[in-house]
Amino acid sequence: MLPKDAKLYRYMSFQRFYQLLFQKKIVLVLPEKWDDEYEQFWLKSLASPQGQARCRKYIEGLSGNRAKINDEIEKLSGLLFKTTYCLCFSTKQDSEILWRAYSDNKKGIMIATTREKIESLFPDLPVIKEVVYDLDQRDMFGSFMKHFKVLSDGSVIHWDISDFLLHKRECFSYEEEVRVMVHDWKATESGLLPVSIPDLRAFIDGVMVHPSADQEYVEVIELLCDHFFSHSLANQEFMISFLSKLPYLMGAKSSCINICTAVE
Repeated sequence: MLPKDAKLYRYMSFQRFYQLLFQKKIVLVLPEKWDDEYEQFWLKSLASPQGQARCRKYIEGLSGNRAKINDEIEKLSGLLFKTTYCLCFSTKQDSEILWRAYSDNKKGIMIATTREKIESLFPDLPVIKEVVYDLDQRDMFGSFMKHFKVLSDGSVIHWDISDFLLHKRECFSYEEEVRVMVHDWKATESGLLPVSIPDLRAFIDGVMVHPSADQEYVEVIELLCDHFFSHSLANQEFMISFLSKLPYLMGAKSSCINICTAVE
């Protein structure tokens, strides 16, 4: 389990960063909005007639109550596809590969926060777990079904729905992804769940700009940070990616922060 003060980083486009600052919201999405079609396949397979039949066959051995089994299968499909919203972070700060993935024409932005600060945004604690990169070797149905539990009245529940949303292919392991998952029964047609941030200064610990951003763009982001964080504590920092420095100028990473401009 990640410690409360674990640093988490989110890479985003300028548009998302702008929305974050001016609307004071982050947006969670339904799994059906994810880009990885391989990951989508496993999620959709559970809701398919074949997938549900396979689940029924397994849990019929745990409970003889067919009506309750059907209710549970339908409930699980709903939880996964209609009411479970996710937001992705990374434990990697200033990653060259992630900058490329979220380049936004060299205008990408990375924000830093902590697990505890993310949790503070929700009335009920979200599930925050690290992704496991074993989807291409894993029997997802077998693993998923191991979490079924029989109750005293003969009904069956699945006590760890999040497990089915925490597996990706090994080729994505460079992301070192952490997923924030919440259940919200008020389904939206857009598949988006905006969550308000009461205090941006308290939520955001730092802002970093794409390593290949031009100077004019860097200055614009710095002005935005100065406007929104100028009266905050000194722990908020604005900086250009360490990767923008040539190796012989960069020195140790700990001293590189001194090259960057801090917002006070």
